[in-house]
Amino acid sequence: MTTAEIIEERRVVPYPSSQITVKECQRGVHVHLFGINENMQVISALILKRASNKKFGIISGKAKPGETLISTAYREISEEIGLIPLALFDTGRKQTIQCKKFDFHVSVFSGIIPNNSPIKLNHENTDYAYVPTVFSLCHIDITDQRRNQIFCINKTREMYHKMMN
Repeated sequence: MTTAEIIEERRVVPYPSSQITVKECQRGVHVHLFGINENMQVISALILKRASNKKFGIISGKAKPGETLISTAYREISEEIGLIPLALFDTGRKQTIQCKKFDFHVSVFSGIIPNNSPIKLNHENTDYAYVPTVFSLCHIDITDQRRNQIFCINKTREMYHKMMN
């Protein structure tokens, strides 16, 4: 399957207001991680290069049966980069990605890790980078993730500020 075919089979649509059972869809998470400096300021975004399509993006994954979305987010972070975040926030943002065989309902999370923490990539990713938050949008190749990035940067700063005060 080529990248063009993959892009054509996925389409982002607004998250439905009615409840959909797990049998009718797949649930999952997108996690934006941000690095903080010694002054506790959010200064960078962590991006990962996917082995499957060679594009930079963020941590994402599907929920296992019976798993909460926050548990899914923690598990995916641990599996993909070998770290546990200092803080993890549910941004309240949701979206549906329509695939050929199912709808993929995604909840967007943002988290904080120490800037430039060493990362242990698993087989899903080939490379990573910490990019300044001011430039992070231009590094993410996946459109729906890029749209969420600026929202998550601001939401993380706001939530982290509330948590620290």
